[in-house]
Formats: sequence, structure tokens, C-alpha cells
Amino acid sequence: MLSDESFDMLVDLLLLGLSECHRSNDPRSGRLIMNMVQTFYREGEDDEHEYMQVHVRNHDIWKDIRFWEGVFFDALQVEKERQGKSAHQWRELGDEEREERIVNDQHVVFGQLGSYAFNMLAFGMDVEESKNFVEKMCSINELPQEYHEMILANIEMTLEKLYPEDSEERQKLKKEEWRRAEKKVKEILPFFNPVQRMSQHISPS
Repeated sequence: MLSDESFDMLVDLLLLGLSECHRSNDPRSGRLIMNMVQTFYREGEDDEHEYMQVHVRNHDIWKDIRFWEGVFFDALQVEKERQGKSAHQWRELGDEEREERIVNDQHVVFGQLGSYAFNMLAFGMDVEESKNFVEKMCSINELPQEYHEMILANIEMTLEKLYPEDSEERQKLKKEEWRRAEKKVKEILPFFNPVQRMSQHISPS
């Protein structure tokens, strides 16, 4: 646990670090800071832990989909290096060993993707963009459909956990969904209106 002075000073330093990570497109350092702010805390009211995440959650880096793509692929690369995998090793594997490698890699991707989908929501990323991110990464990494569906289902459960139905944050999310739907309707209406006007001038045969 940190003192208030140390806590506030470290938050300021980490915010500067996040800005530099964002500016220089440094996902690995950004990922380390993300882990740090979910670890360090101070005692708040009623002895509850006040994590640094609360104080850095509004930083622009968390709203940038490129950052999340970067940290996800970096995490996969780190795990691959940890397990000592390489393209050279792949060429030396037999068919059965390759099949095992593929299954193992899918498990790694599934675990990492589920973790980062949770983090995206926890750091305030748009829900639809988070789902699109999951779908894109599932497609790129050729995950089985069942894994895909499990991660999307987990997103819904995470929403319930992070933002209860009657919470202010959940109401904001609903308003954002309505705004997106309204925007889409306005975008497609011009394409339908001319057809409707033409149909009004066509007499039945």
C-alpha cells in the first residue's frame, strides 16, 4: 500500500508515461503500465482499495483501438518467446506435433483475447469496438467458432459485473448504443428515400 503523496506522484508519472507510449506507439511499455495501475492502490473510504486504474482511466490511449491491437499482439509474441517457439522449429515438427502446436496456440490466443477484452471494458473502451476487436482477432488467428462465442458471451457477463443494470455507467452505455443506432439510420435513410419517392409515382399495372 502506498502513502497518499507517493500514490499521487506515481499516478502523475504513469500518466506522463502513457502519453509517451501513445505518442511513440509503444504497446509493450503501455501494457506494463496497464498492469501496474491494476496492482498499486491506497486505502480509500471504508478500507476499500483505491486502485490507480481509476485515476488513469480517462487517458486517450485506452480509446485507441491501435493500442489494443498492439498490446494484444505483443502479449502473444512474449508468450511465444517464453515457450521458445519459432518458425524454424515449426519446419522440424511432424504432422502430429504441428497439430498439437496449433491447438496450444489457439488456447494461448483464447486466453489472451479474453483477458484483453475484459481490460478494454474495464478501461472504458466502447463496447461495440471491443466486440469488433474480438471478432477481428478471432478471424486473424483462426479461432474456432466456439471460442469466439465464449469470449463474446464473457463480454456480456463482464458488462453486468462492471456496470450493473441500474448503474449510471450502464445508462451511459445504453445512451451511446442508441446514438450509434440513430446515426446509422440517418446514414441509410438517403438511400431509401429516393426509392420510396419513385415507388409513389409508379402506378400499378
